[in-house]
Amino acid sequence: MVSIVEVGLKGMLEQRTKKSYEAMLFPEPTPRHFPKNDDP
Repeated sequence: MVSIVEVGLKGMLEQRTKKSYEAMLFPEPTPRHFPKNDDP
């Protein structure tokens, strides 16, 4: 039986891993609510 605490910690670790993975893919996060001005 898995405890709620374990599920919560696993979810936090997965979110942290996803954020660090996105940070590796996109070193400079671009704002999503408006496009970059220097894009061709």
